[in-house]
Amino acid sequence: MNQDFGKLNPDVAGVPAVWQPLVADCNIEFELAQVTRTQTTRTSFGGDDSVESAATGGADPIDTSRYLNMWVCKLSDGLLGYAQFPGGPPETDGVVITYTGFGNTGTATAPFHLYRTATHEIGHYFDLFHIWGDDGAGCSGSDQVDDTPNQGAPTQECRYSPRSAVTTEPNGDMFVNYMDYTDDAGMIMFTVGQLARMEACLAGPRASLVTAATRSKNAGQIVSWAPGRLDAFVLGTNMSLFHKWFDGSWAPSLTDYEAMGGICTSQPEVVSWAPGRLDVFLTGTDPALYHKWFDGSWNPSLTDFEYMGGVCRSAPRAVSWGPGRLDVFVVGTDGGLYHKGFDGSWSPSLTDWEYMGGNIIGTPKIVSWASGRLDIFAVGLDSALYHKWFDGSWGPSLTDYEGMGGIIQREPKVVSWAPGRLDVFVTGTDSALYHKWFDGSWNPL
Repeated sequence: MNQDFGKLNPDVAGVPAVWQPLVADCNIEFELAQVTRTQTTRTSFGGDDSVESAATGGADPIDTSRYLNMWVCKLSDGLLGYAQFPGGPPETDGVVITYTGFGNTGTATAPFHLYRTATHEIGHYFDLFHIWGDDGAGCSGSDQVDDTPNQGAPTQECRYSPRSAVTTEPNGDMFVNYMDYTDDAGMIMFTVGQLARMEACLAGPRASLVTAATRSKNAGQIVSWAPGRLDAFVLGTNMSLFHKWFDGSWAPSLTDYEAMGGICTSQPEVVSWAPGRLDVFLTGTDPALYHKWFDGSWNPSLTDFEYMGGVCRSAPRAVSWGPGRLDVFVVGTDGGLYHKGFDGSWSPSLTDWEYMGGNIIGTPKIVSWASGRLDIFAVGLDSALYHKWFDGSWGPSLTDYEGMGGIIQREPKVVSWAPGRLDVFVTGTDSALYHKWFDGSWNPL
């Protein structure tokens, strides 16, 4: 799903040339929150939402205001899946997929074995209609999207050349669209117009998902730049930044906060490289990187931010390995890692970025165990862990990564307690904790 909604699917290269300018990177990313398994006496389920209730042999949903719920089961009558459009009852909100059309391994069965049933149904969940407008075999229906051609009927199986039942559409049907009925191997694109409709959904009836995802990444950040000093930063319900500090007592008070402005789409990333110095990074609604810093007073002001460019898919990560030194990393909309560094001035510039390769899910973790040393850990599209490091130059190279294996459910956690020592912790698909460490070599191998 991250590949399909991020235009990172390798088969997107198969979009016919006439449609290529319309292919959209939806900048929507999914992260597995929880897996539950429910034993049932039911031999199959229909399209009546019974799988979505424990009372009828299924499983109750988990807080549909915060999570996209997906039920995988045996569906009857050849049904591949179905989804609830925005605005329906919360107790049945989510996506249902038959077990033979889910994922791309195990019980997934051709021609619905490339996880596109989930992509299609989640499109409905984000308010997309079928591309042919659900008017039977006529040409009068509409999917309410301007850049998808008027289509007379669903596409069955896979097509490799244009066809159209509507003579007014010179380029034929968009048979490669995720919202058609094409086999999985033929579904490879959303359009810019479909993206606009999904964005409106995520800004409107499903806005609580975005808010919950932003807040769930962490509960803000707390940093200390001297003994007896704490600075805490959180996002408010208006998604602005708020701050309080402790230097013997809490200010502005134990329960009050200092308002620092902004409309933030990531949790703040805060680092200190010297006593009395704080640097705060976060992403805005554009979604570029923004920065403010404290060196006795807030700059550019208490409520203003410095614009640092970029189109960021992830929250920023910042680290300092010495006084006056900052390194900031974000994941771009292409899934690649981008970097800029500060050692008196920003390089490559205040608004430009150095490209570091990769196809990354989520937000990477960065740690420094010595001056001039950085280690970066990220999860790839295959859910495995990848690593790169800096010790004067980037290894294995500026744009390559060292594969470290695993099938990881959430972002890694990394800590260093001495020069040359790293400890990495991840959660596996069985929800158990896994660990590896470096003390000159990686253990276990």
